[in-house]
Amino acid sequence: MTAARITCAAVAGLTSLLILPGAATALSCLQPDPVQHYVQARDSSERYMAVLGRFTVPGQLAQPSPAPVPPPDAAQPRDGVAITDGVRFQGRALDQDGFDQTVDRPVSVALSCLGQFCATSLPEGEVLAYLKQTTTVPRAEVDPCGGWFYENPTPAQIDAVLACHTGGKCVTGAAR
Repeated sequence: MTAARITCAAVAGLTSLLILPGAATALSCLQPDPVQHYVQARDSSERYMAVLGRFTVPGQLAQPSPAPVPPPDAAQPRDGVAITDGVRFQGRALDQDGFDQTVDRPVSVALSCLGQFCATSLPEGEVLAYLKQTTTVPRAEVDPCGGWFYENPTPAQIDAVLACHTGGKCVTGAAR
């Protein structure tokens, strides 16, 4: 095949992709990495709390309402729904010795959107999470890819975060 044919085939293929009406869009989320999020939280100008445990949600919030629908041209993250009443986190927070500090407190939750994709609920079951510290209560920020939450974290994920926290190597991508 000549270079001219390759170029024509490539242009034709690209053109067909551009003019397909109603082409399906999909959100592609990167593989979560709890050590990378630990490093980002640690190095952030904002304060975060690393926790291991469960969220409890009042009965009326257990079945999430439909996600907010962004305008069709939305391309940037935007605020979605804020849930503030009755959500609690129970478990342990990370301190100098590990996940040893008992936590049982209210949290606020911010469900956000990326384009047409919106978060609809908190993770269920045991989670390793990074909660943003605010002037009132810690805030769980959930995006369509889950946010900084790791459902049913593996012992390897927890050990990797602990190693990083206690001065060991912060190996990202190794504890999946």
